[in-house]
Amino acid sequence: MKYRPILNNAAIAIVVCLSLTAFCYGQDRTDLDRYTNVRSLLEASEKADKAGNSEEALRLMTEAVKKEPEFFAGWMARGILLMTMERREEALADMNKAIELRPEIKDHYGLRGMAYYEMERYEAAIKDLTYALSEESSEKSTFLDIRGSSYFGLRQYEDAIKDFNRLIQLQPKGIEGYLMRGQSYLRLKEYQRAIDDFTRLIYIDRNYKPAYLLRARALQGSGKYDLALEDLDIALTDKEIEFEARVERAETLIAEKQFKRARTEADLAVPLRPDLDDAIVVLSYLSFQLYATEKLEDYAVQAIKVDPKSAMAHNNLAYAYLLKGKLDAAQEEIGKALTLDPELTLAINNRALLAIKEKRYDDAIIDVNRVIEIDPELPGGYLNRGYINFGKKNYQAAVDDFTIVVEKKNDHVFALQARALA
Repeated sequence: MKYRPILNNAAIAIVVCLSLTAFCYGQDRTDLDRYTNVRSLLEASEKADKAGNSEEALRLMTEAVKKEPEFFAGWMARGILLMTMERREEALADMNKAIELRPEIKDHYGLRGMAYYEMERYEAAIKDLTYALSEESSEKSTFLDIRGSSYFGLRQYEDAIKDFNRLIQLQPKGIEGYLMRGQSYLRLKEYQRAIDDFTRLIYIDRNYKPAYLLRARALQGSGKYDLALEDLDIALTDKEIEFEARVERAETLIAEKQFKRARTEADLAVPLRPDLDDAIVVLSYLSFQLYATEKLEDYAVQAIKVDPKSAMAHNNLAYAYLLKGKLDAAQEEIGKALTLDPELTLAINNRALLAIKEKRYDDAIIDVNRVIEIDPELPGGYLNRGYINFGKKNYQAAVDDFTIVVEKKNDHVFALQARALA
């Protein structure tokens, strides 16, 4: 959850163009002359973008780089504009051209690192941003923010926290440092530190409702359910995060064993997501807790009607079938899900669960190990591995796996029951 978009419009591209020119080559009349030669095109591009005409903005920017192909800042500016239009490979090509023309400008690497971050190519982002941060820059805060967020994306939370600590030192009244450091602490289950950061965030900006949602998650993790529900009441006043807030309310109510109220929250959450994918994920989890398999099947079928190419919808229909013992139907839906998205972790996990139910443990362990490799935070991978070890009478290994599940989610009923049996 980020506080703001990173590369969001052509206006930023123009500012970059101006600042790079002024920053780097104030003494170089050639680059200043090049800028002067395309200034009217760049200004017209900015105006077109502000009017909502990104294609015209791109046309004008393209005309500028054709007119002055050696003007490095023009290529970087167009690269940023292309990123906003989600034409990412073209954007990277432009940024690479800018770096080729002026490889000594470290801010270029920082900007490309920001682009890599938006593409979720976190390793590449970290490499570029680290190089950019090897000398002082007016964009130091932004580069630290994005590098820390890249570490966060890689689940390297301790490294992320180091960058956010530096960001907070530079901007003690800024939003982003506390927001992302708090989320890092939340992932590490350091709930009190997370609560402290989100409380500080609320102090800085009381109208930023996602801070209440995040603090509620930390409060729920620390067992302070009443306080979590109070924060979620505030979060619900923001329509943009109402879905997440209702899901969090459902989870909090489940933790309090208030299953009827939790189901009501789930029913209210689902219609808030028109594409239903996110809603189906939630229903998949909640059905596991509430045993609402009929409702899960209904929502999955509805989601497939809305989007037959939704891998998540097919996966969750498979999950509903698994819970009801319809193994052939489950296998068919898992196959459809993995055809649409071969890396969908939940579908691989469901295929493992199907193999476990059919006592095909050697097939199951291949999928389970893949799930744990892709997402080591997902309890389901360890739960299924525990079932496999239990089925093969490796009871101590089963206990160890079920213990990992309980450590990740201490109210996981099935893991607690299975561990007791093992």
